[in-house]
Amino acid sequence: MEKEFLNLTPKRFLCPYCGKWHKWTKTRELGYYDSSTRQAVFKCANVPSGGNQGDYRINFSDDFLYYSTEPMCLRANMDINGIIPISSIVEDPNRPIVTFDVSFTSQRDVGMYECSDCDFKEQCNCVRLGDKGDNCHMTITFGFEFEQSDYNQLAGSARLARKERELQERENAVKGKEQSLQERESALRTRELEQQQRQAEQSAQQEIKEDATM
Repeated sequence: MEKEFLNLTPKRFLCPYCGKWHKWTKTRELGYYDSSTRQAVFKCANVPSGGNQGDYRINFSDDFLYYSTEPMCLRANMDINGIIPISSIVEDPNRPIVTFDVSFTSQRDVGMYECSDCDFKEQCNCVRLGDKGDNCHMTITFGFEFEQSDYNQLAGSARLARKERELQERENAVKGKEQSLQERESALRTRELEQQQRQAEQSAQQEIKEDATM
């Protein structure tokens, strides 16, 4: 994802707790949340009444996204904290969304059977992902969705900026190769001249010896 997307205000966010899209209730763009004291904080809207709704936080600083979640239950203990480069967030080619994946290992096995006594099991992302895998190791997807018109407008300029940057990087790589080739050719010529000079000196010394002998 290009940093220009931080100028957009998301329409929805992908909840790590239930795996569903929730409305972005904030009024500020992503880039506004740029420090540990200025974070976007969310809770899961699908948790049954009276339950712990979790605490999902994000903020951006320099070229990185910081994210964290607090556990909603003791079984999964989904306490996730991490940092990823903004450039590693993936833009969807067909929809106005960006996502990133985080590996997670639950504290104990989770699944529809293991969590049968939980009122949140039908909605729980960990239960669903656990049953798809080994009930312990899973990949949780985070994401943001934008208005299509805003996304298209910014995506076009961001892609153009990325192409220009890639072109500049290729040009720099070509220049670097050309410079390296020139340096090798120069070093080769220098060695050839030094060898020729040594041969000339040896020939001159041989002639002097021959003259002295005569």
